[in-house]
This record gives sequence, structure tokens and C-alpha cells, in this order.
Amino acid sequence: MSTQKPSKCCVCGEATDKRCGPCGKNGIDLFFCSPEHQKLVWKYHKQICGPNANPIRPPALSNDEIVVPMLLSPPPTFTNTHRYLLLSESRRLFLAHVEGIWAQVARFQLNSFARDLNMAMDITPYMDLASRMAHVLLIMIALVRLRTTEPAAIPLAWVKRAFERFADLVADIKPFQNAQDAAEAMSWYLHHVSLLTRQPCRVERESGTNKLVFRFAD
Repeated sequence: MSTQKPSKCCVCGEATDKRCGPCGKNGIDLFFCSPEHQKLVWKYHKQICGPNANPIRPPALSNDEIVVPMLLSPPPTFTNTHRYLLLSESRRLFLAHVEGIWAQVARFQLNSFARDLNMAMDITPYMDLASRMAHVLLIMIALVRLRTTEPAAIPLAWVKRAFERFADLVADIKPFQNAQDAAEAMSWYLHHVSLLTRQPCRVERESGTNKLVFRFAD
């Protein structure tokens, strides 16, 4: 891990200046306060760490997922962006029954893109934001899975902080106009993260800015 200006650990939310070095070299600032927290989600993070970080390059569809013929024999003009969109769309449309982590990332991410019609129609100019969001979602869903199997090892607060980081990126797509807009924008995601569905939440002004942010009550 390398160091940079202070930020927050993407696992526990604590302040840290340590980030993933390979991802940092590729334009993604992903902070971990300790090697232990980086190892906690390494099973998933390693799939898009370093050269695959930005633009995001998810792993190919697994044997349990639907195989898209174009992915097996891509045309010469088939770019990494085309591959990314095709993988995500395939997972969103055809893999609702599959509980693979990348299927879940795709469903969350493509739903968020609908906040901006331009982004939904052509993601190319937004690949940096899409890449950052994929990293945040992957960590968040990994924490949800770990919390479900080992609740004592993963405090619920960690899942909340990860969800808040995702909410900030949803607002980066299109700023929340008011508390109702924020609540409506995040309700679908809360419904799909059962650990957080009944947790009290609020919308507030971010300290030092005029930006509305989604936060849990604790």
C-alpha cells in the first residue's frame, strides 16, 4: 500500500492515508487502513486491482452465467468499454437469479446510471465514475456477504459507511435535489441490502459544501 492525503478506509471508514498502490497508479484511489482490511476483501478486489482498475475491467462471465457469443469472438472494433457494457447488461438482464457478486454489482450500477439519461445512453464519457463506483460496490457487497456469514467479524457500521460511499457516487451522477429525491433515489438499493432496510437514515448538507448527502442516523 502507498500513502497519499488522508481519506477513509473503504472497509471500516476510519481515516487513513494508505491506499492500494496498483489501483492508485491506474487512477483509482482506494484506501485501506491496514493490510488486514485489504486482505479481508482481497478475494474480490484482486479481480479488478491494478491494470483492471480503470477503466474497469470485470472478470469474464463464469460458467454459471450466460455466455454472450460476441465476447468469445469480439470484432476488431470491440473496445474495453463495449466489453464492459455488454458484460454488465448481460448480467443485469439475464442473471437476476444468480447470486454472483458481479451480477449484484451490475444490477446496482446499471440502475444508478438511469439517474442521468446521457450516462444511460452512452457511458463512454463517464467511465472514470463508473470505474470508481464498481470498486465501491464490490467492497460494499463483499462486506454484506461477510457480515451475513460472520456477523461478529464485520460491524454493521462498516456496511453503513460503504453504502454511504456508494450513495455519494449516485449523487455524483446527478446531485440530490432535496431530501425526497435522495430518499427515492436510494430506496431501491436499501431494499436490496436487507441488513440496512430498517436502519434509520437521513439526508443532510455535507460539511463545508452545499451538497446533499445520504447518511445513516448513527
